[in-house]
Amino acid sequence: MHIWIVTQYFPPEIGAAAVRLGRLARLLSADGHRVTVLTGMPNYPAGVIADGYRGKLLARENWHGVDVRRVWVYASPSKRARARLINQFSLMGLAALRGTFLPRPDVMLVESHPLPMALAGMWLRRVRRAPMVLNVSDLWPESAVATGALRADSPIVKAAQRVERRAYRESAAIIAMTEGVAAGIAAVIGGSEKISLIKNGVDLTLFRPGQLSLRAEMRARLGLGEAFVAVHVGNMSLTYDFTMLLDAAARCPDIHFLFVGDGSQGDYVRTRAADLPNVTLTGTLPHEQMPAVWAAVDVALIAMRDTPLADGTRPAKLY
Repeated sequence: MHIWIVTQYFPPEIGAAAVRLGRLARLLSADGHRVTVLTGMPNYPAGVIADGYRGKLLARENWHGVDVRRVWVYASPSKRARARLINQFSLMGLAALRGTFLPRPDVMLVESHPLPMALAGMWLRRVRRAPMVLNVSDLWPESAVATGALRADSPIVKAAQRVERRAYRESAAIIAMTEGVAAGIAAVIGGSEKISLIKNGVDLTLFRPGQLSLRAEMRARLGLGEAFVAVHVGNMSLTYDFTMLLDAAARCPDIHFLFVGDGSQGDYVRTRAADLPNVTLTGTLPHEQMPAVWAAVDVALIAMRDTPLADGTRPAKLY
């Protein structure tokens, strides 16, 4: 079977979506399928086009047997909404254009976050006459409203809701990653007939207990000594309550708090952590180093902000 994966994020980028879809593409290819990935030049999370891809309008590469087709994308290190929207819509337009002239697939798997990729998927569904399977890892724009990033009466939200409903309607099937996401989709489309719940898994060849050498090496590298270490790994987004975590760090000086990652709340975390000697920030680390990070710590911190969507969320750091 010829399978397309249409996505904003793909290795060598890091983050939950890139790791998850990269693993899926690799396994599908190993299982004998012809896999084509349609994506942009790698730029996440730094907002800078990676070395080897700069100055290119198009690129093609073989990645573990997967045919990866890349297009230029506007990239900026700015965290402002305008820069992010230009980034997403530039990829949407060029991915839709390039996909128009690629060999027709038997099926397309479209990663719906960010939502403009669903628009690209809908266009390609029509022009390539291939069924679209929508992979929904996050309810958008609902999540943006719940975290306060956007107002419910915002024109952006109203437009996004129309795109969301249309994408659900035009999909041959919809994959939801959690029960909460499945329930949210069902509420929008008025039924669950074409929704499948497919949860994420863990690569047990990489993440497993008892990796004592990795634990010792990472603890030495980060200067953790014999401290009891609590860690927050991943995106420092508005989804998480970093005020509570840093208040806890201030009240628990005998526990070392490790923050791995960056995001929209990164500056706030760095400012608060400057006066806390029991807090270490590593910034963003490659996914290959995550097994050592997990081996080095004693407890994971997942502090969701109290929003309605938190009940149906399964953070990527769990897998």
